[in-house]
Amino acid sequence: MALPLLNEHPRTAIPCAQKVEPREMRDLRLLARVSCELPVFGMALESSRFFTATVKDVSLGGLRLEFEEPTLRAGETVKVKPGRGPAGINCRVVWTRGYEAGLQFLDPPARVARSWVLPLLCPERGTDQSNRRRYIRVRSELPGIVGPPWGGQLPMTVLDLGLGGGMIRCDRSFARGTKLFLRLGIGEHEALETQCEVVNCQETGQGDHRCHVRFLDLSPAQMRLLGRYVVELLKACSY
Repeated sequence: MALPLLNEHPRTAIPCAQKVEPREMRDLRLLARVSCELPVFGMALESSRFFTATVKDVSLGGLRLEFEEPTLRAGETVKVKPGRGPAGINCRVVWTRGYEAGLQFLDPPARVARSWVLPLLCPERGTDQSNRRRYIRVRSELPGIVGPPWGGQLPMTVLDLGLGGGMIRCDRSFARGTKLFLRLGIGEHEALETQCEVVNCQETGQGDHRCHVRFLDLSPAQMRLLGRYVVELLKACSY
């Protein structure tokens, strides 16, 4: 699936495992997951059965529930929500195993990115490095521009993208801690323009450099937009 950026048409490469287990389970396993412990309420839509469960891990593609007793069947459609506040998310039960079930989100990517799911995927500032690595990271090949805020911007390619940052490829090196302006877009979504900070930068030996960057001070609107980008990339690896 090609995902155009700012009227361009780059090829987006998202790795899909090549093997053996059922495709739906295989692709669910490919999505980086964040461990959590969130009580939720749910309803099986066809039978109107209510249930309670705990979300044990979550990604932008789906979640894993744990029950006190076996509750759901593969193929059922359910609505899940944490308490009375947020709206529920529609899901399909992909697999069940004992007291656990794996669910795939059925709602459109934009709705998932605005839902109660997104905060679970965004660790607060100050979390340790091991938790920061748990940000969803999707491999991609998205063109954009990057450079110091005062000017001198140059073309770059985003090689992976997550809610906390990403890895870019460009023609020059930047020192650790350098603040950069970054602009990219995907599909019909508006462009994301934000500041980022270089975490590290290495020469590839092929005439370019790869820099890991983290996003700085994203507003709620920017975080929602970035979430939509990541969802679009994840959805490119269809179930």
